[in-house]
Amino acid sequence: MKKLSAPTKALFFLWLLILLSCLVIFRRFIFGDELAVFKDVGSDTLQQYLMHYNSIINSLRDGNLSLWDFTNGFGTSMYALNLFHPLLFLLYLAGTVTGPAHLPMLMVYFEILQIFLAATVMFFFLGEFKFSARTRVIGAYLYGFNGYLLVWGQHYQFGLFVILLPLLLLLAERAVRRKQFSFLLALAVSISVLSSVYMAYMTLLALGLYLLFRIFSMEESFKVRIKLFLMNCGSILLGLLMMMAVFLPSMLYLTNISSRMDASLSLIERFLGNMKPFGDAFYSTAFYRLFSSNLCGISDNYVGDVNYYEAPVLFIGILFVILFFQYLFTIHRQDASKKQKAAQYLAVALSCFFIFIQAGSMVFNAFVRAFSRHTFVFMPFAALLMAFSLEQIFSKRKINFPGLAVSAALFAVLFLTAPEAVQASPLFICLLGFLMIAVLLLGWQKRFALPSFLAPALLLMLVIVNMIYDSYHAYNNRNTLQKSDTEYFEQLYGADMTEALDYLRENDETFYRVEKDYDAGSYCMDALAQNYFGVSTYNSAPNRYVARFIKKLWPGLERLSPSMFSYRQTVYDAELASLVNIKYLLSKNPALDVDGFSLKKQFGNLYVYQNQNTGSIGKFYTKIISEDKIPRNTSSIDMDSFLTDYLIVEHSGCGDAAVLKDYELKKVKYTIKGQHFAGTEELTIPIDREKLESYERIYADFTITFDSPAVAAVTLNNSCCRYISATEDKKKVHVRLRIPNRTCRTIRISSTAGAINGKISKIHFYGAPSIWTEHTRAEVQFPAPAKDTLVEGNVNNSVDGTLMVSIPYEDGWNAYIDGKTAKIHRADYGFMALGLTAGNHEIRLEYQAPGLQTGILLSLLGWSIFLILSALSPHGFCQVKRRAFQKKQQHADSQN
Repeated sequence: MKKLSAPTKALFFLWLLILLSCLVIFRRFIFGDELAVFKDVGSDTLQQYLMHYNSIINSLRDGNLSLWDFTNGFGTSMYALNLFHPLLFLLYLAGTVTGPAHLPMLMVYFEILQIFLAATVMFFFLGEFKFSARTRVIGAYLYGFNGYLLVWGQHYQFGLFVILLPLLLLLAERAVRRKQFSFLLALAVSISVLSSVYMAYMTLLALGLYLLFRIFSMEESFKVRIKLFLMNCGSILLGLLMMMAVFLPSMLYLTNISSRMDASLSLIERFLGNMKPFGDAFYSTAFYRLFSSNLCGISDNYVGDVNYYEAPVLFIGILFVILFFQYLFTIHRQDASKKQKAAQYLAVALSCFFIFIQAGSMVFNAFVRAFSRHTFVFMPFAALLMAFSLEQIFSKRKINFPGLAVSAALFAVLFLTAPEAVQASPLFICLLGFLMIAVLLLGWQKRFALPSFLAPALLLMLVIVNMIYDSYHAYNNRNTLQKSDTEYFEQLYGADMTEALDYLRENDETFYRVEKDYDAGSYCMDALAQNYFGVSTYNSAPNRYVARFIKKLWPGLERLSPSMFSYRQTVYDAELASLVNIKYLLSKNPALDVDGFSLKKQFGNLYVYQNQNTGSIGKFYTKIISEDKIPRNTSSIDMDSFLTDYLIVEHSGCGDAAVLKDYELKKVKYTIKGQHFAGTEELTIPIDREKLESYERIYADFTITFDSPAVAAVTLNNSCCRYISATEDKKKVHVRLRIPNRTCRTIRISSTAGAINGKISKIHFYGAPSIWTEHTRAEVQFPAPAKDTLVEGNVNNSVDGTLMVSIPYEDGWNAYIDGKTAKIHRADYGFMALGLTAGNHEIRLEYQAPGLQTGILLSLLGWSIFLILSALSPHGFCQVKRRAFQKKQQHADSQN
C-alpha cells in the first residue's frame, strides 16, 4: 500500500482537530437540548432564514417551486432572496425527505460542515506558497474557526463565502503560477454568483484586488503581466457569463425594484461624502474584536458598536495580533524587490482604508452604506500573513523584537481598558497572548537544542484553546430554540394548525390570504413554514412600491424595522384586510371583535374567522383619484373608508381632491389625561366605551416619550396590535390605533424587557361616521393558482372601471385581458391595476423574472464556451483522450 504523503497526513490531522474541537464547542447542540437557531440578536436564523428554507421545502414537496413566492408577504421574486447557496441544497434535500419540522436539528451540522470546508480550502491555499505542513495546519485551523464564520456563519448564506473566497484565491494563484487560463476558476466564480450576487460582489472585488497586487508585483515583463491579468479576468468574466441566468435577474431586481438601492446621490457623491472616520465606538469595538468576537458581549450584555453581528468582525485568533506586527515590521527586510515591498505596504494601507474608513467600507458594500459585513474578505489574507510569519520564526529563525513589544503593549491595553467580563475574559486572553509570545521566542532561540516540533506543537495547543474558547462563547450561553420547546413546534407544525389550513384548502378554491392575530414560530414569516398566502414578511430587500403602500396607507404594518411587516399589529384594520384579500383570520381568541369577521370553525384551541367583506384578490372600482391629489399627511382622513370607495392611481390629475372632505374624521369630545410612568412593566389605560358608541370607527391618537431605549407592545382586547420602539436618538413615538369600539375597554402598554420610564401624552379619539357609498356591482373571481407565477381570473362588470389586484407592482408581471396584452398600471402605490370596459373578461397574469430569458441565453453561451474550450485545452477531455490513444498506438507499434 502506498504511503501517505506528509501534506495528506497533515490534512487528516487537521480534520481530527476540527472534529474534536467541534465536539467541545457544539456539545450542547449535538448531545443536549440546544438548537443552532437563535432568539437573541442572532434571531434572523429563527425569524427569516429557517422560514425561507421551509418555503423551499414546501414548494418541492408540493411540486410548486417557482420564481415567485406568494407565501412571502404580498408575494416576492425569489431573486430578492439568497436561497441558491449550493450547500443549502443539502438542507433542502434532507427537509424534503424528513419534513421541514426537522430542519432546526440539522443547523448545527451545517455550521460544522462549513468549518471543515473553510479550513480544508485554506489548507490547500497555503500549500501553494510551499509552507511546511505544521504551518498549514495552524493557519488552516485558525481560519476554520475565524470569528466571521462563527458569527456570520450563523446567518448561513454569509458563511459560504468564507469558503468560496480562499477557493477563488487558490485557483487564481494556480492560474498565475502556471500561466494558464483557469476553467476551474470560472466554475468557482459561477458558484459564487449563484449563491448571492451581493456577497459575490464583495468576493470578486477582493479577488480582483488580489490579482492586481499579485501579478503587477511579479518580476516578469509588463507584457506577460498584462497577459496574466487579462487571462484571469477572462476566467472571472466567463464565470459571470455562465451564471447570467441568476446574475442578471438579481441585479435588475436590486436596481429596479428593491427599496435598498433607493438613493438620490450618485456613487461618487456617496463615496466622497463618506470620506471620513467612523465614530469612537466603532474603533473601540474593532480593537476588542481583534482579540475576541465576544469581549463586548453578545445579546442583552452587548456593549459594543451597533450590534454583535454588524460590528466589525476581525477575530482570527489572538496570534494574529502578534504575527501582524512581525510581518509589518519585517517587510523592509524581505528578500524581495522594492516594487514587491511597496505593494505589500500599499496592500496593508488599503486594507485599513476598507475596514476603518466609511468610504472604503461603502465600496465593498455596493455603495449602499458603510457597514462591516465585508470583513470576511480580509480573513484569508490574515491567515496567509500568519503562515508567512510563522515560517520566518520557526524555519528561518527570524523574529522582530519591536513587533513583539508592540503586541505585548496591546495586550496590556486590552487588560486595562476592556469591558468587564460579560462573555469572554480579558485576563485569560492576555494570558494566552503572553504565552504565545513566549512560545515564539522559544521556537526562535538557538541557544538550547530543542526538538523542532516542540514550539509549533505548544503553539498549536494554545491556538486550539484560544479558538475553542472564543467559538464556544459565540454559540453557547445564548437564547436559543430548544429541542424540548413543544410550544414552538406545535404552533408551526401542530395538528390544530394543519387541520385548519387543510380545511380551508378543501373548502375554498379561490385565491385567498390568511393571517393571524398572534405570533407563531416567527414574528412575521410563519406563512412560509405553514405554506399559506399572507401579507406579513421580513424582507431585507422589499419591493419599493409595496414599502411605499405601507408607509402611506398602512404604517401600522411595520414592526420595529422598515423591513419587517406584521399583520397582527393591525388586526382591527378590517377595511385594509378586505382591500388586500385577507379572507381568513386565525386566532386563539374565541370572542375576537373585528368588524366584518365572523367565526367560521374551531380546531382545538384555534379559531378560524372569515372576512365577509372580501371574496377575491381582485377589486373593481369606478372611482379613481391620482396620487398627486392625496395630501402628504392623511391623519385627518378616514382612509379605511376612502380606500373602500376610491382607487389611488399613478395617472396625474385624475379625480377631484374635494371628495376627501367627505371622509374627514371627527374629533371626539372625549380625551384621556396624559400621565407619567416609572419603574413599571405594564401600563393600563381605561376607555369609557359609551363615549365612543356614536361612531362607526374609532381611532386613538397619542404620543409616548420614553426616558431610555425600550420596546413595548400595545394591546387591545388581549390582541397585540402594535409594537413600538424607542432608541437613544428617537425616544418619542407617535401611535394611532383602530379601536374595536364595541368591546374594547382598555389600552395596555407592556414592556417586552424590564421596567420602563416616561410619559404618555393626552389621548385623543377620532371618529368616522357612517357614509353612504354607491358600490358598482361586479363579479370578480380568481381561483387559487396552481403555480405562483400564473394567476387567472374572471371579471363580469356592468360598467367601465379599473380592476385592482393586490399583487405587488413589479417588473416581470405581464397581463392579458381576453387573451390580449394589457398595460399594467400602479394602484394604491404598490399594486397592479387593469383598465376594463364593461363586459365579461378573462384575466391572466404571468410572472417571468426580468432579464431571465436573456440571462438563460447568455448562460447557455457561457457554458458552451466553457465546455468547448475546456475540452480542447491541453488538459481537457479531448486532448487527454487523444494523447492516451497516441500512447496506446505507440505501444502497439513497439510490440510489432
